[in-house]
Amino acid sequence: MRISGRPSPNNSPRNGAEVQAVVIHYDASLSDSGAISWMRNPQSRVSAHYHIGRTGVVTQLVDLERAAWHAGVATLPLPDGTSLAAGANEHSIGIELANAGMLQQDENGAIWYRDGDSAVRVSGQVEHAAMVWPSGMRIEGWWSPFLPAQIDMLADLLDELALTGYAHAVANLVGHDEIAKPDGRKQDPAIFFPWDRFRRACPRAVQTVILP
Repeated sequence: MRISGRPSPNNSPRNGAEVQAVVIHYDASLSDSGAISWMRNPQSRVSAHYHIGRTGVVTQLVDLERAAWHAGVATLPLPDGTSLAAGANEHSIGIELANAGMLQQDENGAIWYRDGDSAVRVSGQVEHAAMVWPSGMRIEGWWSPFLPAQIDMLADLLDELALTGYAHAVANLVGHDEIAKPDGRKQDPAIFFPWDRFRRACPRAVQTVILP
């Protein structure tokens, strides 16, 4: 498969850690190029191994032999029922999907993407839903779907990773929302990610309730 390379300085050694999971994110941006530029900016101190744009373009930012800075404080569930309470970056592969992330509705019913002091009105399909964590943490918001080209390319990328020595990690596919601590700190990839299409070694931790 065709992958563009745009190296990010935001990485570190895995220090011998075994890759145990693949973590799915959204980039919370309206701009594919802007998200990639941010992850390549040393001041951001964030990155991922791969970014999949809205048209399915795959960009690799960090070599798989190194840890990308994508998970933050997180606990990785493992197929044997245990978990890793530290070193999530070292033990995982991070994949970002281009998506605006959680949106907001104003008093007139319009849906907006907000980034700091700026706001952009969003049109098209959105869904109102609550995300509920096992601890009882609940966050309500509006989300827009991923595009078919992105999901198809993600499936191809995961197949490629499985064939190149990461089958165990690919089988343990998790969302950033369910591993980030404390609960509710992250909402990605949120409600529209088609978990049923992909194999998961661990039960989904975060539940979704569709709202009016």
